[in-house]
Amino acid sequence: MDRLSQDHLMENLIKWLDYCNRIWSRNINISTEFTDAKDLKELFISLYLGYVRSALERGLYYKYVEETNDISTIKGKFDIKDYVISKIPNGQADKFSCTYSTFEFDNMVNRIIKHTCQLLFNITDSANSKKAIGVPQHTDHGDNRI
Repeated sequence: MDRLSQDHLMENLIKWLDYCNRIWSRNINISTEFTDAKDLKELFISLYLGYVRSALERGLYYKYVEETNDISTIKGKFDIKDYVISKIPNGQADKFSCTYSTFEFDNMVNRIIKHTCQLLFNITDSANSKKAIGVPQHTDHGDNRI
């Protein structure tokens, strides 16, 4: 039996993934986008980046985050019991304990995607993957880019 080359195996794996992709996801054309992958690590990095790019093209992920704060205007759900028992007797009649939701971009899902892309940037050998990630080298959690 002839020994299969790594290129031949990668080509067959890409064709198989493309076939599976047609069944459960039509957003990425694997056979044309990932033919430059030289090994499984690079192939899976490319697949992940393709799915992230596809998700970002559909729109950024925002999430409602519930907060409870003492604020000077009533917003959301007002805790009248706290106001009558705690705020008025303590001379804080201008403070209202309210629970409300904010529409946040900086959430756990986006942080996980951003951190994963930063890790992949450091381990990939593919110039295309590094270009697709485009992660700045010094980022902080306050930065909203992925």
